[in-house]
Amino acid sequence: MKFKPHYNLLVFLVLTCSVAYAQFDKVNHKIALRNLTAVDSILINETLSQIDKNLIKGKLFVERNQVDSAFHYLLLVDTLSLSTYQRATYYDYLASAHDQNIEYDLVLTYINKAKELYEEIGLKNEYNEMTMQMYLTLLSSPFFKGDDVSYLNTFYENTKKLNNYSQLSRAEINLAFENFDMENPMGFTDYFDRAIEYAGKSSNPIDLARIYTYYGMMYGENFQRPELAEKYYDDALEIYESIEDGFKQKPIYILKANLARQKNDTQESIRLLKFADSLTSSSFETELNLRIYKQLAEDYKSLGEVDSAFAYMKKFDEMRDQFAVQQQNINMTRFEAEKKDKQNLILQKKNQRSQFIIFIVSISAFLLAIVSFLLYKNIKKKQQLKEKEFEILRNQFESKQRSLELRAIDRLLTAQEEERQNLASELHDNIGSILTATNMHFSVLEKQVKQQVKDNKLIDLLEKTSSLLEDAYKDIRKMAHYKNAGQMAHNGLIPAVRNLAKKSASLKGVEFDLNLSELGIRLNNKVEIGLFRTIQELITNALKHASSSLISISIFEENGNLTIMIEDDGKGFDVNSVLNNTKEKDEFGIGLHSLYERINDYKGKMKIESTPGEGTTVIIEVPVD
Repeated sequence: MKFKPHYNLLVFLVLTCSVAYAQFDKVNHKIALRNLTAVDSILINETLSQIDKNLIKGKLFVERNQVDSAFHYLLLVDTLSLSTYQRATYYDYLASAHDQNIEYDLVLTYINKAKELYEEIGLKNEYNEMTMQMYLTLLSSPFFKGDDVSYLNTFYENTKKLNNYSQLSRAEINLAFENFDMENPMGFTDYFDRAIEYAGKSSNPIDLARIYTYYGMMYGENFQRPELAEKYYDDALEIYESIEDGFKQKPIYILKANLARQKNDTQESIRLLKFADSLTSSSFETELNLRIYKQLAEDYKSLGEVDSAFAYMKKFDEMRDQFAVQQQNINMTRFEAEKKDKQNLILQKKNQRSQFIIFIVSISAFLLAIVSFLLYKNIKKKQQLKEKEFEILRNQFESKQRSLELRAIDRLLTAQEEERQNLASELHDNIGSILTATNMHFSVLEKQVKQQVKDNKLIDLLEKTSSLLEDAYKDIRKMAHYKNAGQMAHNGLIPAVRNLAKKSASLKGVEFDLNLSELGIRLNNKVEIGLFRTIQELITNALKHASSSLISISIFEENGNLTIMIEDDGKGFDVNSVLNNTKEKDEFGIGLHSLYERINDYKGKMKIESTPGEGTTVIIEVPVD
């Protein structure tokens, strides 16, 4: 009988954990079905602990795209009081919130934590879901490399063992895109048909709607089969309308508007976009609404309805400002959440330290006697250890200093890349929008003046002004695309160089001769961007300083090195004179020194061969390991 209280306590704890798991399982099932109102009902009508309520509210606001509110409720959770399952769910939901905020490094961190805890308590489906989320996050992030597809393969093999039809359906869809073959483009239908078969066995109708949407996108965006795309979009909409999910309907109406534009039916495109805008699934779908307003402005512009086009462009600008304010609120809430996590960690450390002090005090007398006895014998050994420790610390300091230097270089490159992208975005979205609106209003003014005034000089002046406005807009677009070119390097060096050559040829009228071998492996992302920027600067030099008409670019991998060779038929220059001229540090000379330093940071070599009047050859070698 004396063991009965302990037995009852054990039963209570087991039942409590089972009830908590059942509640979260029900919530996750409702969320998977996009039945968010049912989750609201659970929060109101069922008996839940405050911790469980805050966790569920955090996930609910993530699904509604209200990320600032999601962080607020997750911030309220006392992480020191969580069970293992609650902690796994907390990290799972926190990863979803950071994913909405496009913070991939934090998403990966919390997915790994949730994954470990789900494995610890034997929740195989949840563990496997984290594997899939790991793959999708890496696929969307700048950290993605080709070998990360192993997460998808692992997810697929585990799903077959678990017989989880919903997961099997999603695995087949992603395998279709991973194994897409341009020589057999319709091969994706085999994967999609298997996905439909599994979705039919799943209890979640959204699995089937998801496949119909992807079918529509493939036929509409890739194979120009608008009639088939329309059919699949309608099938998907029928499912989403049956479950009253406006959030999922919105992007499909946007895609249908794209089909209407392909048919040159601008009025139908406007009707579909306005209907998408009327869907009130969430007031925080900023990105979708931005896309709707921008496309409506372009559609009205193509119809010559300047006032309507300007009104929607104004809505676009207002919502973009609202999005910036919302982002600030999210970052402030997230900062508070991270601050609380750190405070909890400090408190946990203090508790551990107090326990350690108690332990030390209890054995201090015994240790003091031993230390006194061994002190004299070990004094010489301690001196030797101190010398070794000093040597180790010095080596660590030198290693850390080298690491800091490399990080500083990485941060500099990242800052430069972000600045280029910000400048490109500012040119395209703000100045470009202003010029577009100005040009539209001036076109209306020009038309009215031509009808009322017969002064040929005035009409000629108006036409020249209109031409100058159009040229200014085109130049802004060219600058925006050129400044944003570094973003292409995220997709790989070779595709980025091809794209750069194509755009430079069209913009500058120069001929390019490309000999680009596909690389066996991807380089470090920052190295690829750095090499891409180096090639971009060398092409700019050839066009700006050498007046070249033909530029040859060769890239190949040999003996563990990546070799890049760039040749032009321009004016050439005296290499030694430019590099050693310390008195006249012109822009060209400083730029070449910067290129040498950048390649040296990558443990590579750069050689420039040039003679006045005979063109220039630049050879770069960088180790690939």
